[in-house]
Amino acid sequence: AAVYSSPPSALDAATNPLWTPGGWFSVAADPPPALSPWEWRKLRVWSVTPQSHNTSLIRFVFDDVHAAAGMECASYLLTRANIGKEKPDGTRGAVIRPYTPSHTTIGYLELVIKRYEHGKMSKHIHSLKPGDELEFKGPIMGTYIIQNEFESIGLIAGGTGITPMLQVAQRVLENEADKTKVSLVFANVSEEEIILRDKIEELKAAHPEQFQVLYVLDNPPAEGWGGASGYISKEMLQERMPPPSLGGLAKVLVCGPPGMVQHVSGDQPSKKKGQGELGGVLRELGYTKQQVFKF
Repeated sequence: AAVYSSPPSALDAATNPLWTPGGWFSVAADPPPALSPWEWRKLRVWSVTPQSHNTSLIRFVFDDVHAAAGMECASYLLTRANIGKEKPDGTRGAVIRPYTPSHTTIGYLELVIKRYEHGKMSKHIHSLKPGDELEFKGPIMGTYIIQNEFESIGLIAGGTGITPMLQVAQRVLENEADKTKVSLVFANVSEEEIILRDKIEELKAAHPEQFQVLYVLDNPPAEGWGGASGYISKEMLQERMPPPSLGGLAKVLVCGPPGMVQHVSGDQPSKKKGQGELGGVLRELGYTKQQVFKF
């Protein structure tokens, strides 16, 4: 906050001027929204930073440097590009895909995108260079996480599915008043493909009694690997996830490639079916549909 003896001629866009007997007083205001849930808006690529051989971190900047994405915990954004099937008039249809930013702040957001050979949007985003644009809409709520609503939250992630999970973990762990325990099982093909590991380890070191992490690899190193290997198993989840006997005090979130989601929790969510029926390993362990949310 700042006090002025006369009305400021050009206040920063992130402040509101108020007149008090002591002079003009500037107070922080909510940053203006950079995006909208109702209309598509273009964001410009600022930088592309490789994270592994097939994954990159892309920073998109807002036109208004004072704006924010307005992301809530466990929300996501839609992206759109005209890269679909060719139409009779020569144009291409739109392809729309949801993504959760790995980081948002005033002025920009960041996406961590893995390139899939048959993924039209992931290949398109990987082709973008600084100065190129991509359309966004949102944020759109996935599920609400309320302070101390649950005794324990389990997070099951595969590949870039870690981004909404990290969002949830940060929201819980960085709030000193929230005592919810968080347990993450994070599956990848190889150790080199564990994205955002530094941020996960920072949270783990800062909250050793509240946050547990198990890394699972399809192809672990021949020596020195301290995590698990193979597919996510019933035993892994039984040991790491909050027990279904907690009822409404337990929540398990799942996000990852279709095969992993199917194995862990049944069919992926869709616009037509919503969350769908609970299946997979979680159903075998006795969880209810109400205890599980699939991104």
